[in-house]
Amino acid sequence: MNAVVDADRRTISIGDSLGYFLKSGSARAKSVSGRIDRLAARYQVLVKDLIPMRWSVADWLLVVQVTGEFELAVASDAPVLAVRLRQLAKTRGSSNEIGSLAYRVENLKLGEQLAAIDLAERAIAAGATSSEKLSEWLHQAAVTLA
Repeated sequence: MNAVVDADRRTISIGDSLGYFLKSGSARAKSVSGRIDRLAARYQVLVKDLIPMRWSVADWLLVVQVTGEFELAVASDAPVLAVRLRQLAKTRGSSNEIGSLAYRVENLKLGEQLAAIDLAERAIAAGATSSEKLSEWLHQAAVTLA
């Protein structure tokens, strides 16, 4: 299924997951682009509500760094983040901090892990990959920090 994105008039390919929602009647609107926009708005609210709270900038920086090293192909791969943090804890001297974060990530629900990865991917796309830039970006994104 192809759709036209109104903003810049380019065609996109709609994969199985988005196609399912468009065919199911979810997010009713007059046009495909309207439905996609409504789905995206709902997604943003869900992610915002699921973002882990009270993590430090250092915690988020580690999540950003580790997330930048892999591409999440399917949602069920989100626990890879905790595995990568565990591996990093074993190779670095400050393993207590990283190990603690790995433990906290392991104990998040899948949706919360996905929200953390989503936030990290958005930070990477915004170029917020240093402590200072990430701190500013998290503040602008209204993320509650420790």
